[in-house]
Amino acid sequence: MIAKGFDTMEIEKKSYSFTPEELLHTITDNMLDMLFVTDNHFMIQFATPSFEKGLGVKTADIEGTSIFERVHPEDLPYVQRKVKEALKGEGQGTAIFRYRHGAGHYIWNEARGKVLYNNKGQITGAVFTNRDITERKKVQECLADQAKDLEIALKKAESATKELIQSDHNKNQFLSSLSHELRNPLASITMSISMLKRVASDSEQAKQAQAILERQTMQLSRLVDDLLDVTRISQNKIELKKEFVELNGLVLKAVEDYKPMFYEKEVSLEVHNSSDPMYLQADSARITQVVGNLLHNALKFTEKGHSVQVVVLKNEESKEAEIEVRDNGQGIKKELLPEILKPFVQAEVSLDRIHGGLGMGLSIVKGIVELHGGRVSVHSLGLGKGSQIKISVPIPQEKENNEEKNTPKIEKSLSPMKIMVIEDIADVAEILCSLLQLLGHTVTSVSDGSQGLEELKKFNPDVVLCDIGLPGMTGFEVAQAIRANPAFKEIFLIALSGYAQEEDKERAMKAGFDLHLAKPVDLDHLEQILSKVKASAREIS
Repeated sequence: MIAKGFDTMEIEKKSYSFTPEELLHTITDNMLDMLFVTDNHFMIQFATPSFEKGLGVKTADIEGTSIFERVHPEDLPYVQRKVKEALKGEGQGTAIFRYRHGAGHYIWNEARGKVLYNNKGQITGAVFTNRDITERKKVQECLADQAKDLEIALKKAESATKELIQSDHNKNQFLSSLSHELRNPLASITMSISMLKRVASDSEQAKQAQAILERQTMQLSRLVDDLLDVTRISQNKIELKKEFVELNGLVLKAVEDYKPMFYEKEVSLEVHNSSDPMYLQADSARITQVVGNLLHNALKFTEKGHSVQVVVLKNEESKEAEIEVRDNGQGIKKELLPEILKPFVQAEVSLDRIHGGLGMGLSIVKGIVELHGGRVSVHSLGLGKGSQIKISVPIPQEKENNEEKNTPKIEKSLSPMKIMVIEDIADVAEILCSLLQLLGHTVTSVSDGSQGLEELKKFNPDVVLCDIGLPGMTGFEVAQAIRANPAFKEIFLIALSGYAQEEDKERAMKAGFDLHLAKPVDLDHLEQILSKVKASAREIS
């Protein structure tokens, strides 16, 4: 069959004669690819009619131009390099680049070229074929994009798998920890109840058992509260009761609540408040909970004799209020830092679990702070090098711009008095004294009860503001000592305390205080009280 075909072609060849020029024109006129021939300067001397269809230009318009004229500017260095490579080699090469269409847009072009030489080895020109591969390029780019998307999806799947495995591990660790944390207080409660059944109700053993019951019940209550908060945060069910609150006062109140625990463990606790009032639109109870969790965490991992610092400041650049809790305690492994804010993650996982807890405190902090539009950052140089946990919460622009309007106005009292402040936290004493002085009073302060009783004889104050949780001699004992001395019977005694239950107030009254104020003290309320003291110290209820 094939042979017969060739025979037929021979018959047709003999029947019809073509000149080489006619045969060449027949081929070039019917080519789908675009072909041009250049001189030795790569100026186009001949172009096939297919250029009009492929590039939208007539052959007459393209002849006499450089082969580089329509190359995309970004691809020009590449094309010039390919031509040079072809000149150095066997005189043939392939290049893919963008070529300008007659309508102004660019098409993707695949060019193959062959350099022509004369019998003396001199370049006389070149022949190039060009093919529009725009559609092929689009398909290739689409496939490449799909491959990238698939690679990203695979990486996400791998990451999600790792997170699920880690989450599963954390939950297993949590369940193990929960069992441990529940059994210990339950064991103590069970044994304490057994002891109460066997001893006299007024015996030392009974008092010891009651104290254990109280501590372990509080511990169980904290565990339940943490579990509920983690659940509410994860389900976005926490509703914030926002109002404008002053941050320094909130932090001082939280510190006051934790001060006895730090004192008992012999860990130093320092507070460095912002020099100016700082107002946030926040849920005061939740912000107090955040600070409390940070203090609880710092105390847990800081050993006897070490220190914890609480720093409150305003970041002028970011317009944020910042609270940073620093300790020089156990520290955190660097590899654990990215995970430490996740639920059920703890810095310490050991059989003895000497520090206890479920690993939820910091995740609760993160959830509450983020609900306020803020963020939490954790830093540690490693084990044994302490840690720093900082929360940043935006300061409302409206409140900042109207600070003068929103800040309580301080006016001098019509009846200036001599006031003594007995407070062991230096920052609390300093701020309180400054506020009282701005009200026009003469103020002095001491840091413990014994100093206070000595200073009373010299200063002879009208009013004494006394903290309850003083080191050594408590505020109750100070009040009893003052009331026992007839020389001090006219002094008006005000108790300051972070404990504000009814039984706390009753105990203060029994000790000899005239009034009980919960921290942080409201300045307007205190001013109203002091304005009445001069008239009648006993008329205030």
